[in-house]
Amino acid sequence: MKRLIAIPAYNEQNSIRKVISEVSSILLQAEYEADIIVFDDLSTDNTAALVNGSGLATVETSSLRGGYWQNIQRAVITAADRGYDQIIFMDADGQHDPSNLPAIISNLALGSNIVIVSRFGSASQYHMEFSKRIGRLFYRILLRFLVGYTCQDPTSGNIGMDRNTLLKLAPIARPELFMDTTFIAWALASGLSVNEVQGLFHEAEHSTIYPNIFSAFSTFLNTICTTIAVYMKTRRNSGGLYSSPIAKDSAAVNILNQASSSRLETAVVRQQEPTIVSASHTPTTTPGTERG
Repeated sequence: MKRLIAIPAYNEQNSIRKVISEVSSILLQAEYEADIIVFDDLSTDNTAALVNGSGLATVETSSLRGGYWQNIQRAVITAADRGYDQIIFMDADGQHDPSNLPAIISNLALGSNIVIVSRFGSASQYHMEFSKRIGRLFYRILLRFLVGYTCQDPTSGNIGMDRNTLLKLAPIARPELFMDTTFIAWALASGLSVNEVQGLFHEAEHSTIYPNIFSAFSTFLNTICTTIAVYMKTRRNSGGLYSSPIAKDSAAVNILNQASSSRLETAVVRQQEPTIVSASHTPTTTPGTERG
């Protein structure tokens, strides 16, 4: 099993070394093999130097500053190109606890195409500020309306994907496709299974994703509009694939062209109760069920 832990980063010198060390330690304890790559978005601090000096991870620096979502896009295309079976995203600011990794890996191994780690559930003590709670509520309503799926944490960011997802996603990858609910809506409309588990999160000491409230509000509106547009295009297209310019530099394009000749299965969603790793993965014909 070839596995990639992808850590998007921009000016994270205060936390990156600790994140890499803890990720490496958890993988060693759980006896999982994985490559750790930090996708640096042209940081102006010592982020890249600290990664290279750690001896535990490698860094791939963008030639141009593209933003968080473009950094995610780079990681997905890289994973598809290099033949990874799984990719797992971890934040560079320390918000995602590395102890979540075994649950993600095991659920992917059990058949989930996508695993989302939720900050919320019966045992959660995570605190989210009011404005973000409002955004989360709107995102949940939007997903429920579009695809009938109740997602506890559509903005988690701590996500794992299997090889099948990578092959579908890499050739059509565009930055806007990875925006929170947009990615989930695309995945369900494309016939991929989504599984959500509860995990451990920390308050980020330093975050550069949303530099100010105007940026956050703009992203919120953009995400809603893009989610609706992507979902509608995906549903209209034969085979359930989102129609967009192909990333021609990705070797996964040729693989997908061969694999996509057959029609995709009807969207399947499997949800599980928080903190429980299910041993079964039986496709159903309904797009999702309400959490109890």
